[in-house]
This record gives sequence, C-alpha cells and structure tokens, in this order.
Amino acid sequence: MENLSSRFIRVLQLALMRSYIPSGKTLQMIALDDVGAWVARAFADPKAFIGKAEEIAGDELTTVEIIDELRRRGLGAGLPFSFPQIFFGALPHDIRKMFGWFGSHGYEADIRTLKRRQPSLMTFRDWLARPRVA
Repeated sequence: MENLSSRFIRVLQLALMRSYIPSGKTLQMIALDDVGAWVARAFADPKAFIGKAEEIAGDELTTVEIIDELRRRGLGAGLPFSFPQIFFGALPHDIRKMFGWFGSHGYEADIRTLKRRQPSLMTFRDWLARPRVA
C-alpha cells in the first residue's frame, strides 16, 4: 500500500495498472506495518514459519476501486491517467514484467484466513485513513 503514498508514484502506478491489469481483475496489497507484524510473528514462533512460504495481503481491489477510494479521500487528483503505450518500451524490463504478471496472474493470498490469524491486517480504506498518506 505504501507504493501509493507519493502522488507522483501513485499516478504512475495506477496508470500502469490500468494498462496492464484487466478492468475486473483485483490486485492484492498489504500495508508495510502489516508486513512488519507478520515478520514479528515469525520471529516469535519460528517453528510455525520455518520451511514455509506464504503469500500475505490485507486487501484486494480492482484499479477502479483503488481510484474511487483515493478520490473519496481527496487523493485522486490526476486519476485516472492514461499512460501512452509507446512509452512502455522505455520502462525497465522488471517493471514491465511485474505489471504483466499482475495482469495475468497476480498474488493469491487467502485474505480471509490471514485475517483470522492476524485480525489487525489493514484494508486499503484503513490504510488511507492513517494520517501519513499524502
């Protein structure tokens, strides 16, 4: 979620999402504080985590839903922004590959189960309500 903190990065990222991710496809996301809480749990109970891989996320929204939430908070200036297709080739390969993967596959965390295990996981709306988001 912190990827959407900066206005410039937010506009750029959402433009890329609109270009690469089909309109009805959701993108899972997680707040940095929630990642930290998950890591703290792993250090507190290493036997429960060693040798395991797990996808974690706190929310799952479409690009349109993300933009709508940002607008409700007065953070939607310049959204949605269209990113001309001709510029995609100038983006770093890793960025193009990442957004392509978001569009074709994406994360598959079981958010409902994760929230039972860590009820404090933030939704995007919760995260936006925090005072640090500009």
